[in-house]
Amino acid sequence: MGLLTIFEGPDCSGKTTTIDKLIKLNKLKFSEYEVYHHGPYLGDTKEELVNRYIKPLKNDNGKEIFYDRSWVSEIIYGKIIRGISRFSKTDILNIENSIYNLHPTMVLCMPPIETIIKTYENRIDTEYVKKEKQIIKIYNDYSLIINNPRIPIVEYDYTKNTIEYLDKCIKGA
Repeated sequence: MGLLTIFEGPDCSGKTTTIDKLIKLNKLKFSEYEVYHHGPYLGDTKEELVNRYIKPLKNDNGKEIFYDRSWVSEIIYGKIIRGISRFSKTDILNIENSIYNLHPTMVLCMPPIETIIKTYENRIDTEYVKKEKQIIKIYNDYSLIINNPRIPIVEYDYTKNTIEYLDKCIKGA
Protein backbone atom coordinates (compact mmCIF):
# COMPACT_ATOMS: atom_id res chain seq x y z
CA MET A 1 0.00 0.00 0.00
CA GLY A 2 1.00 3.60 -0.40
CA LEU A 3 1.43 5.86 2.57
CA LEU A 4 -2.05 7.36 2.10
CA THR A 5 -5.18 5.42 1.23
CA ILE A 6 -8.40 7.43 1.11
CA PHE A 7 -11.74 5.65 1.43
CA GLU A 8 -14.73 7.38 -0.08
CA GLY A 9 -18.31 6.44 -0.80
CA PRO A 10 -21.81 7.06 0.43
CA ASP A 11 -22.96 6.27 3.95
CA CYS A 12 -23.30 2.51 4.50
CA SER A 13 -20.91 1.59 1.66
CA GLY A 14 -18.43 -0.30 3.85
CA LYS A 15 -15.58 2.20 4.21
CA THR A 16 -14.76 1.63 7.89
CA THR A 17 -15.21 -2.14 7.67
CA THR A 18 -12.95 -2.27 4.61
CA ILE A 19 -10.21 -0.30 6.37
CA ASP A 20 -10.39 -2.67 9.34
CA LYS A 21 -10.14 -5.71 7.05
CA LEU A 22 -7.13 -4.28 5.18
CA ILE A 23 -5.32 -3.58 8.44
CA LYS A 24 -5.99 -7.14 9.59
CA LEU A 25 -5.03 -8.67 6.22
CA ASN A 26 -1.71 -6.81 6.17
CA LYS A 27 -1.09 -7.57 9.85
CA LEU A 28 -0.34 -3.94 10.58
CA LYS A 29 0.59 -3.20 14.15
CA PHE A 30 -1.09 -0.23 15.81
CA SER A 31 2.23 1.65 15.67
CA GLU A 32 2.38 1.21 11.86
CA TYR A 33 -0.81 3.02 10.83
CA GLU A 34 -3.20 5.83 11.62
CA VAL A 35 -6.88 6.05 10.72
CA TYR A 36 -8.62 9.41 10.46
CA HIS A 37 -12.41 9.33 10.45
CA HIS A 38 -13.56 12.55 8.87
CA GLY A 39 -17.06 13.72 9.70
CA PRO A 40 -19.25 16.57 8.55
CA TYR A 41 -17.49 19.14 10.84
CA LEU A 42 -20.55 21.36 10.75
CA GLY A 43 -19.11 24.16 12.92
CA ASP A 44 -15.74 24.44 11.16
CA THR A 45 -14.69 27.38 9.05
CA LYS A 46 -13.40 26.60 5.59
CA GLU A 47 -9.81 27.09 6.79
CA GLU A 48 -10.29 24.73 9.73
CA LEU A 49 -11.82 22.17 7.40
CA VAL A 50 -8.92 22.36 4.92
CA ASN A 51 -6.48 21.97 7.84
CA ARG A 52 -8.24 18.79 9.02
CA TYR A 53 -7.20 17.11 5.77
CA ILE A 54 -3.71 18.59 5.44
CA LYS A 55 -2.37 18.66 9.02
CA PRO A 56 -2.23 14.85 9.63
CA LEU A 57 -0.20 14.48 6.45
CA LYS A 58 2.56 16.77 7.69
CA ASN A 59 3.58 14.24 10.33
CA ASP A 60 6.18 12.33 8.29
CA ASN A 61 6.52 9.28 10.50
CA GLY A 62 6.38 6.63 7.77
CA LYS A 63 3.06 5.20 8.95
CA GLU A 64 0.32 4.02 6.64
CA ILE A 65 -2.43 6.62 6.75
CA PHE A 66 -6.07 5.73 6.12
CA TYR A 67 -8.67 8.44 5.60
CA ASP A 68 -12.22 7.32 6.27
CA ARG A 69 -13.74 10.08 4.10
CA SER A 70 -11.99 13.12 2.69
CA TRP A 71 -12.60 16.49 1.08
CA VAL A 72 -14.53 14.64 -1.64
CA SER A 73 -17.30 13.94 0.88
CA GLU A 74 -17.59 17.67 1.60
CA ILE A 75 -17.99 18.37 -2.11
CA ILE A 76 -20.73 15.76 -2.57
CA TYR A 77 -22.55 15.96 0.77
CA GLY A 78 -22.28 19.75 0.99
CA LYS A 79 -23.97 20.18 -2.35
CA ILE A 80 -26.81 17.81 -1.45
CA ILE A 81 -27.32 18.72 2.23
CA ARG A 82 -26.57 22.48 2.22
CA GLY A 83 -26.83 23.27 -1.48
CA ILE A 84 -23.12 24.17 -1.73
CA SER A 85 -19.70 22.79 -0.85
CA ARG A 86 -17.53 24.82 1.50
CA PHE A 87 -14.54 24.20 -0.80
CA SER A 88 -13.51 26.17 -3.85
CA LYS A 89 -11.53 24.63 -6.70
CA THR A 90 -8.43 26.32 -5.25
CA ASP A 91 -9.03 24.69 -1.85
CA ILE A 92 -9.31 21.27 -3.49
CA LEU A 93 -6.12 21.80 -5.50
CA ASN A 94 -4.27 22.91 -2.35
CA ILE A 95 -5.35 19.79 -0.47
CA GLU A 96 -4.51 17.48 -3.36
CA ASN A 97 -1.14 19.15 -3.96
CA SER A 98 -0.26 18.57 -0.30
CA ILE A 99 -0.73 14.78 -0.54
CA TYR A 100 1.23 13.78 -3.65
CA ASN A 101 4.42 12.87 -1.82
CA LEU A 102 2.42 10.20 0.07
CA HIS A 103 1.50 8.33 -3.12
CA PRO A 104 -2.25 8.49 -2.46
CA THR A 105 -4.79 6.00 -3.69
CA MET A 106 -8.51 6.56 -3.36
CA VAL A 107 -10.77 3.56 -2.79
CA LEU A 108 -14.28 4.32 -3.92
CA CYS A 109 -16.56 1.94 -2.00
CA MET A 110 -19.56 1.37 -4.25
CA PRO A 111 -21.63 -1.73 -3.55
CA PRO A 112 -24.99 -1.82 -5.35
CA ILE A 113 -27.41 0.92 -4.29
CA GLU A 114 -29.85 -1.73 -3.04
CA THR A 115 -27.23 -2.98 -0.58
CA ILE A 116 -26.56 0.54 0.69
CA ILE A 117 -30.27 1.28 1.13
CA LYS A 118 -30.83 -1.96 3.05
CA THR A 119 -27.98 -1.15 5.45
CA TYR A 120 -29.10 2.49 5.64
CA GLU A 121 -32.64 1.47 6.65
CA ASN A 122 -31.19 -0.54 9.55
CA ARG A 123 -28.97 2.35 10.72
CA ILE A 124 -31.01 5.45 9.89
CA ASP A 125 -31.01 6.64 13.52
CA THR A 126 -27.20 6.82 13.54
CA GLU A 127 -26.66 8.23 10.05
CA TYR A 128 -26.06 11.87 9.13
CA VAL A 129 -28.35 11.77 6.09
CA LYS A 130 -31.96 11.10 7.03
CA LYS A 131 -33.70 10.84 3.63
CA GLU A 132 -33.40 7.84 1.32
CA LYS A 133 -33.64 10.01 -1.81
CA GLN A 134 -30.59 11.98 -0.59
CA ILE A 135 -28.63 8.72 -0.21
CA ILE A 136 -29.54 7.81 -3.80
CA LYS A 137 -28.41 11.26 -5.05
CA ILE A 138 -25.16 10.96 -3.06
CA TYR A 139 -24.57 7.49 -4.54
CA ASN A 140 -25.11 8.83 -8.06
CA ASP A 141 -22.75 11.76 -7.47
CA TYR A 142 -20.00 9.42 -6.24
CA SER A 143 -20.38 7.48 -9.48
CA LEU A 144 -19.24 10.64 -11.31
CA ILE A 145 -15.84 10.96 -9.57
CA ILE A 146 -14.32 7.77 -10.98
CA ASN A 147 -12.18 9.67 -13.48
CA ASN A 148 -10.16 11.97 -11.20
CA PRO A 149 -6.89 12.28 -13.13
CA ARG A 150 -4.99 13.60 -10.11
CA ILE A 151 -5.37 10.62 -7.74
CA PRO A 152 -5.52 6.94 -8.74
CA ILE A 153 -8.98 5.56 -7.91
CA VAL A 154 -9.81 1.92 -7.23
CA GLU A 155 -13.51 1.12 -7.32
CA TYR A 156 -14.48 -1.51 -4.75
CA ASP A 157 -17.70 -3.45 -4.33
CA TYR A 158 -17.49 -5.70 -1.28
CA THR A 159 -20.44 -7.76 -2.55
CA LYS A 160 -18.40 -8.85 -5.61
CA ASN A 161 -14.73 -8.50 -4.70
CA THR A 162 -12.62 -9.93 -1.89
CA ILE A 163 -10.47 -7.87 0.43
CA GLU A 164 -7.44 -9.64 -1.07
CA TYR A 165 -8.48 -8.35 -4.52
CA LEU A 166 -8.71 -4.81 -3.18
CA ASP A 167 -5.33 -5.10 -1.47
CA LYS A 168 -3.70 -6.11 -4.79
CA CYS A 169 -5.42 -3.24 -6.60
CA ILE A 170 -4.19 -0.70 -4.05
CA LYS A 171 -0.64 -2.02 -4.18
CA GLY A 172 -0.70 -1.86 -7.98
CA ALA A 173 -2.19 1.64 -8.20
